[in-house]
Amino acid sequence: MKKEACIYQKREKFIIHSYSYSITGLSIASSPFIILPINCSPDEIASNVIKALNSFKTGVPHPTDWKKQQKDFLSNVQEKSIKSLQTDSKLCNIELEGFTLTVYPTENLGWKEGFVPLEDLKITSSLENVSQTIYDALKLCK
Repeated sequence: MKKEACIYQKREKFIIHSYSYSITGLSIASSPFIILPINCSPDEIASNVIKALNSFKTGVPHPTDWKKQQKDFLSNVQEKSIKSLQTDSKLCNIELEGFTLTVYPTENLGWKEGFVPLEDLKITSSLENVSQTIYDALKLCK
């Protein structure tokens, strides 16, 4: 089964979280929500990304209150708004299938348009190279 998570890079911190799929198939940000200082070690990034990937779930209830869903998400990632989350940030989507890690850099089109995956720039590696693969992919973000 493919597992999914993501990592944001902001000036002062990294934000890592898992994804879950609702019963309708919608991808939803889900716990754990992990905040790390920008100067954390590569091992901290690797272990927390693996933790987020291993927390991936399917079949969770479909949200009915999207305002509450967004409010809870922003609280969990310690941001005041989607605009503040996306301003001056990078995002990589992360997939793990078997022992193959694939990291997708994105282009930040701003808080109204969001992040767009740069499929052509994806990086595939083994689990042994989690942090280096993420650092390389973050450098490719636009």
